[in-house]
Amino acid sequence: MAAAEVMLSPKLARAICEYLAPGSMPKDGSAAVIQRRKRQHALAQLARVCRAMSGIALDVLWSAVDDFSHLLFVFKPYDRDKYNSCRLQMFTDALTNVDWIKFQEHALRVRELHLGDINKIHSTVWILMTQRFPHGPLLPRLERLTGFKIDSNSLSYATLFSPTIRHLELEVEGEAEPGIVRMVVQAAQPTLASTLTLILGEPEHTYPERPPDVAFWRSTQLHTLKLTQGAPLTIEAIKSLASFPNLRVLHLWISSMPDIREDEKFPGFASLRELALTGRVGDMCAFFAATTPPSLDSLSIKAERLCATERSRKGNSYERSERSMEPICASLTPSLRRFRAMLLCDCTTEYHFPDSEKVLRPLSAAAGLRSVSFTFKGGKFHMSDASLAAVEHAWPELLEFEVTTRPAPPRYHDYGGYRPMVTVPVSVEGYSSSPLRNTNDHPTIKTLALFASAHPALERLIVPSIDLDALPDLDTVPLLEHKLRHFSVCTLAGGVGLLDYAIALDMLFPSLNLAAARGKTAAHDDDSTTTVGQARSDELQLLLLALQTGRTGEYRKQGTSAHRNGPAGIRLVLRGRHLETRTSNAGSGSATRPPSNRPPVSPRNDVPPRHRSPCSVVVIPPSVGGWNPVPVPEHVPSKHVYEEPHDEDDMISSPTHSDNSVVRL
Repeated sequence: MAAAEVMLSPKLARAICEYLAPGSMPKDGSAAVIQRRKRQHALAQLARVCRAMSGIALDVLWSAVDDFSHLLFVFKPYDRDKYNSCRLQMFTDALTNVDWIKFQEHALRVRELHLGDINKIHSTVWILMTQRFPHGPLLPRLERLTGFKIDSNSLSYATLFSPTIRHLELEVEGEAEPGIVRMVVQAAQPTLASTLTLILGEPEHTYPERPPDVAFWRSTQLHTLKLTQGAPLTIEAIKSLASFPNLRVLHLWISSMPDIREDEKFPGFASLRELALTGRVGDMCAFFAATTPPSLDSLSIKAERLCATERSRKGNSYERSERSMEPICASLTPSLRRFRAMLLCDCTTEYHFPDSEKVLRPLSAAAGLRSVSFTFKGGKFHMSDASLAAVEHAWPELLEFEVTTRPAPPRYHDYGGYRPMVTVPVSVEGYSSSPLRNTNDHPTIKTLALFASAHPALERLIVPSIDLDALPDLDTVPLLEHKLRHFSVCTLAGGVGLLDYAIALDMLFPSLNLAAARGKTAAHDDDSTTTVGQARSDELQLLLLALQTGRTGEYRKQGTSAHRNGPAGIRLVLRGRHLETRTSNAGSGSATRPPSNRPPVSPRNDVPPRHRSPCSVVVIPPSVGGWNPVPVPEHVPSKHVYEEPHDEDDMISSPTHSDNSVVRL
């Protein structure tokens, strides 16, 4: 009956197919790709059910195409055998009207297209396509085009540009001929004039003052603009972007800024809600000095090579580096809800910002902030106890507060491999490469408790370190019952036990989500990727997980421990190389199950001992003369509860091993 109702109701059938829609192609993540393939396979099976379902399923299936070559498979004369080879793909015979009609039927269904490796397609294919559609686009209903790389061959498939496109992603190759790039951009002008989302990547030219190949500031209908590569900004571009009536999301990678007078302002950006800037700190400050978006909701800044940046613009001065961020903080509006700052440097200077209070306190002007995040990658950053206490009541609606420090990865060069870390000599009024101020006054447990208490909605709290010299008196730690879900410390000093600190944190924040700590282990001595401070931080997470597990009784919900009647009271079924025959109790007696006809399982001697699974399965049998602490389903006979596995994988995933009969340690 249900299948008949689906067939008789096109709306219901379309709703089912749209539920299985694969959606846009994910940029990363193997799990998302696998899930997308499963949806496509399900739609392909639905298309073969009957004629009533075929059209609807094909519409949804072909609405998003991952590779343009998939569309060419519609043509029978297209050489499919060369698709996975290094040779170019082409037509091997003349195309008939039936072939073109079939192609047009599928082309009308396409709404999203990712080009894929289009260089494998022979130029004769594009010649035939252009001859067949001399005045119109190949895909007349295309709305989203991604993966379009402008190179010396891209002019041949410029017919893919359609005025119906609303989302366009372009990337200009560095080796492309300038004349070819200009011709492709000219062919894309109708699309650029009407697109709503433009994601543009251009190579970094030898001459920084060279204007971008794509005049993105002339696409006045844009709602979203993202530059994924550095581009110089001009006064014309800033004025034009500020006048866009519907621009809501703007991501700029600024390679250079023009000289702007201090009294020259560019008002605008009335609809802008999300702004992300990448480049030198001085260039970003110049941008904020020229214009201030009045209704920002989210602001993200990313500065690379902080020391080199400030040395080239302002001189070797920490003090000037701190003052250079003042225009950014001064431009924060009351509407701001999210602030992100990532400051990167590849030098070995100890601390870029000796006074952390000058970094955090200016953000107090935006009292409506709900998310504050600082990431210092490379150069160290010390957050003092006083600086955190100074912003204790700054943001009443705060949900996330994160100050993270990470080591800088080595920079790779094609001509010389990995470049070593650079030591920058610093000579500043009162400061040297090793700061003279106290760097041991980390936030204490008490300050963290006061900060969390002042922000009852806080869900995420990450700090660079905590003060291990301020041992909490556990008798005075209150049961705060705060709803904090995530807490972590980047680095911790060695030589001090962490148990008392973990107990205090567990009393303050009993609702932490510590699922990520289950996979953490102690770092090996030969593990160069994990520092001592990071290993100590993992140790604190493991202690918190153990305390929380014992407090909540997660492993005791299935029943209390069994009566122990000697060595036979508890049976241990070992995994890994310790494989044993499982036994079962019938009634009050203990019976051993007869051996199985399956071949015996030999230990996996080919696996090194350090890689064998150390965990075991504890099976608690029914107690003699008492109640059964581990319930067994009534519909399954007890003699079939514990089945001898064929191999290790069978033992782990056997359907007869119910959660209420096997306790995993």
